[in-house]
Amino acid sequence: MVLLFSYYGLFIPFGFIGMFGIKSGGMITAGEDLLLLLTRKRPYEEIEPAIKPLVDCMNAMQVLRTVASCQGHWYGKPPYVYFKAPVHVAAQIEKRLREDAMSNHPNLDANWCVRGLFDEIYEQTFLLYAPDYHQCAESLIRAVWLLGLRRRRLDTELVTLTYLVEQ
Repeated sequence: MVLLFSYYGLFIPFGFIGMFGIKSGGMITAGEDLLLLLTRKRPYEEIEPAIKPLVDCMNAMQVLRTVASCQGHWYGKPPYVYFKAPVHVAAQIEKRLREDAMSNHPNLDANWCVRGLFDEIYEQTFLLYAPDYHQCAESLIRAVWLLGLRRRRLDTELVTLTYLVEQ
């Protein structure tokens, strides 16, 4: 038996919960289990495979250190890399992203950018993200389309982003 989760008429099949590593055996039978599945967090030291090359590339730079990242997920979690670096390094990454976006043949589909933030101890940090993907988190249907069904396109985008950052 497979439970179908319905969201505004969109039916999403879920299989065995054990394959997600939450608990062995059994099926998703309650909203509580589904919520646990959708909100399960990885340890920060465990980097998701689609964004790992970008994170490794950024960490290879002697002046930059990543803090957190996400490869993006169909249930509304957009891709991003949260990092610490001197302002001139973050500005150089932003410059490359803007140059790509304004070129006649951009390599990236989404408009990626770097945003300055302050962390919990008021040190300057940066967020590498695409507002298009963050806006899709507001609509499950759009998130399923951009972050799920078009997963290969997003994965290609993350590889291209790696190339732009390491230039």
